[in-house]
Amino acid sequence: MHHQITPLSFRPAREGDREAVFAMVATVWGGTDYIPSIWDAWLHAEDGPMLVGTLGDERPVALCKLTGLTPAEDWLEGVRVDPAFRGQGFARAMIRHAIAAARERGKRTLRYQTDESNTTMHRLAEELGFTLSNRPRWWVGAPVLGEPAFRPLGPERLPQLLAEIAASPLLRQTSGLFSVSWTAYELTEQQLRQRLAAGQVVGIPGDEAWAIVTTSRVGGCWVGYAAGPHAQLVRLLAEVRRSPNPDEPEMYVRAHFPAGAAVLDALAEAGFQPGEHNARVYTYQLGE
Repeated sequence: MHHQITPLSFRPAREGDREAVFAMVATVWGGTDYIPSIWDAWLHAEDGPMLVGTLGDERPVALCKLTGLTPAEDWLEGVRVDPAFRGQGFARAMIRHAIAAARERGKRTLRYQTDESNTTMHRLAEELGFTLSNRPRWWVGAPVLGEPAFRPLGPERLPQLLAEIAASPLLRQTSGLFSVSWTAYELTEQQLRQRLAAGQVVGIPGDEAWAIVTTSRVGGCWVGYAAGPHAQLVRLLAEVRRSPNPDEPEMYVRAHFPAGAAVLDALAEAGFQPGEHNARVYTYQLGE
């Protein structure tokens, strides 16, 4: 297949790009794109560059953000192209540049997540050499008023948890990934240690079931991974829905798990409902 060679140049975004970028994304998702709300944080981020593609006049017509999740993993997000310049291969060129930038940063993998309906990003992933790693399905749980019974697990549980993730059927389905908000991480020993230290690995005292639960930046929380005996898992997930705050958002708990995962039955029994934001996670292997 022949693709037009684009005249894009690439550079880090700068403060003077604000107006052009905001105009570029003004119609995305009916005017509700998150880029304006996160612009300042991305512009000054130390975890990876926000990049723009420009034409001869230096005006941005394409955008993306690289975020270093770990020393080995880069995450690609915020890929945007000015509507006036779509269909010219600019998204493809932007992603190619992101791949090169991630490699220069010494990363082993580059990943991104996109909606199940975004066939353009699916096609670009296949054309550029990404592989489909996971197809998470969206589940949401409304808040239940009350004090939750779960507690952060202590470091003494680490050996048992490591043994469990090494044999985890769920991680085999997800290519070893778990979700925190809209980002997929590898569930490594180091990652699990960090989540334990942060108090994000939780369970009900006396039970074996456990989950990784993180606070969501839009309110409520996110269940990134969950495992254990079924009845205990149902009990834990139901407790995750509890909050003493009567003003929590309706989508208080969010979760992304693949179709066919055993945890889905536990989510349903705990009162969760399927949502609308099903997704795909793609991985590009940059090296060993």
